[in-house]
Amino acid sequence: MPETEKPLDIHAYIGMALRRKWYIIIPLLVCIVGSFGVYKYLPKIYMASTLILVQPQTVPEDYVRSTITDSVVSRLKHP
Repeated sequence: MPETEKPLDIHAYIGMALRRKWYIIIPLLVCIVGSFGVYKYLPKIYMASTLILVQPQTVPEDYVRSTITDSVVSRLKHP
């Protein structure tokens, strides 16, 4: 008669991890050292820029009244 397999419990998984500890430790150390190297190499300040395109209203004023009363320049200066 074939043996039925016993379900694995937490102790079995801990045993597997301990037997393969170097497969866990070495990649972890490589990642830590690599991330520290990237941290030291990359600049500490990030700068971004953007371009804003402002298009005039394309729907005639007779159909849709604009609710914006400010000019484009004054709207762009506000935070």
